[in-house]
Amino acid sequence: RGSAATLFAAFSLVHRLLEAQREKASGAGGEALALRSAQTEEIIAFLERSHAEPLKLPALASRFGCSPHHLCRHFKKRTGKTLGDYLRYIRVSRAMNLIMDGAERMGDVGHAVGFNDLNHFARCFRAVTGETPKRFQKRAATGARAKGEAAP
Repeated sequence: RGSAATLFAAFSLVHRLLEAQREKASGAGGEALALRSAQTEEIIAFLERSHAEPLKLPALASRFGCSPHHLCRHFKKRTGKTLGDYLRYIRVSRAMNLIMDGAERMGDVGHAVGFNDLNHFARCFRAVTGETPKRFQKRAATGARAKGEAAP
């Protein structure tokens, strides 16, 4: 497997590809499509701001003035990802940043990004990155030492 920096670069590339897909979709259509696209951008901005808070689908749908079913269907259609998958992606991405910045305790990292259960955090992290948070931390530290940087 590659270094932690390589994994993070690949993860960033996937994020940029999703952004490009969203931009392409928002440019194809009339005013109603633009309004839906704007709403999707609002939802994404809210998720990115509030990822560490406990988020419930009914409250999220109410916040954006639609039913939970409509919100999920709309979000998936516009982004290609479910709300839950997108939120996990944001949380794991933020966790990777914290780990690379030197955070030591995985429980603290998980709680800081919105996971209340360490086992759930580890499962989601592994599902997104292919490795456990601890393994990622070790590889990030090894990569930092190999580049002559101070180890976390």
